[in-house]
Formats: sequence, C-alpha cells, structure tokens
Amino acid sequence: MTQSKTLKVASWNVNSIRARLQHVLDWMASSDTDILCIQETKVDNDSFPYDVFELNNLHVYVHGQKSYHGVCIVSKVPLTDIQTGFPSGDLNEQKRVISATYKDMRIVNMYVPQGESAESPKFVMKEEFYSLLQSWLETTFNPSEKVLMCGDFNIAPEARDVYDPVACAKKCMFMPIEVEWLQRFMAWGFKDSFRLFNNEDGQYSWWDYRLGSVNRNKGCRIDQIFITEPLAELAKNAGIDKAPRTWERPSDHTPIWVELAL
Repeated sequence: MTQSKTLKVASWNVNSIRARLQHVLDWMASSDTDILCIQETKVDNDSFPYDVFELNNLHVYVHGQKSYHGVCIVSKVPLTDIQTGFPSGDLNEQKRVISATYKDMRIVNMYVPQGESAESPKFVMKEEFYSLLQSWLETTFNPSEKVLMCGDFNIAPEARDVYDPVACAKKCMFMPIEVEWLQRFMAWGFKDSFRLFNNEDGQYSWWDYRLGSVNRNKGCRIDQIFITEPLAELAKNAGIDKAPRTWERPSDHTPIWVELAL
C-alpha cells in the first residue's frame, strides 16, 4: 500500500502478458500501484505465469484464453468475490470480463471488442457487449455504491480524446453511434476519473504501432477508469503514464491510474 494511505488502482492493456511481463512488474513497483487491471493477456489460465507474480508477493486473478483477449487483476492486497464474465457468461466464449471486491468497492475489469468496422460482424458483437454491460449495470449495481469499472473500452468519450475528431468519427473507436453507447453507460452514474483532474486535450492512452504515431502523438484515449460518486468523493488524483509506451517492445497502450482515499 502507498505511504499516503491511498489506494492506487490502474488499468493497462498490455497486448500479451508474456511479452510484457517484466514491463508489468517494473511499472507496478516504480509506480507504487496497489491494484492493476490488465487486458489482452493472450494466455489461457493454465499457462499464466502465476509463479512470477507470487514471487513478487502479488495476488493474481485470471480469466484468460489462448492467443486472444483475456483479463486479469494483479493486487498487492487480497481480493474477494472473484467473478468472471457477465452473469449470463462470456459473450461468444471470449474472456473479456473479470470482477472482484476490495473492502466495500467492487472492481470490474473489461476488454471491450474493438469492432473493426461498421460493416464487420465484430461491430455487431461490440454493440452486443455494450448492451450486456448496460443491462448488468442496471440490474446488479447501484450508483450510490462504490463501483469502479475500468479497462480498454475501445471508444473515446469526447472530441478532445482523439487526435483528429473529424477523421476518427469515420472509424471504430469514435463513431457517433459508439460514443452514444459509452455516454449511456456513463450516464448510469459514472464519473470519468481522469477528467476529474485533467482537462487538457491531447492526452491519450493508445497509439497505433504504425507511422510513428506515438512520436507524433496521434493517439486516442480509449482506456478509462470510471467511478461512481462515492468513489469520486474519495479520489485524490488520476493520470496517464506515457513512459511505458516508449519502452523497448511496448504495448500499443500505456497505463492509466487513479488514487483513492480508501
């Protein structure tokens, strides 16, 4: 736990836990993160490197599959009530959701389908994922409770969250219909933790590997940590750490975080 007695919760799409294992360990240690929600582990449960995390005195909770998708939560503190998938199970058997409880806070870590294009069957699945998520919110959770939902949402919330709003509105991750899905999700009772402390544009969490996007800062803020009002009242700071995106063989995403006085 951090010396300031805050709980630091982070989210990071690592694009393969095997390829970025040392990155994860190094960043958790240097950033003093207490709970890290990871997306795109790309490894099944039996092949997950549990031993490495256990050697570093970390608890790990995994919901994975071979080569694709997969989510996990790495924590310095034990978590309880671990659940995987939606109440109805995994959408199309893809491992994209894991949830756990710390004290009286429910944490949900998710990797939303990217969608590919408006004409793709994957886009239909993305819409179905958001529909299932909305139904889950409305039937299971309460905005008056401490709920934190984070991960790779594969949608940027606002124009200031993409490098070119006009061009990006024609592509997956910022198409108007997608923004509507995300806005409906947020309207249930969520605050965007990053925007509680940062109002500037040009602040991104993902940059394409191609065309020198990271050096040109042609990115999108598609990774988020959403919190209900009871947690927003306890939030002390939030941010994006761009440094890991510049490391050798990086993920195309970088970590985001929030500090809570829990």
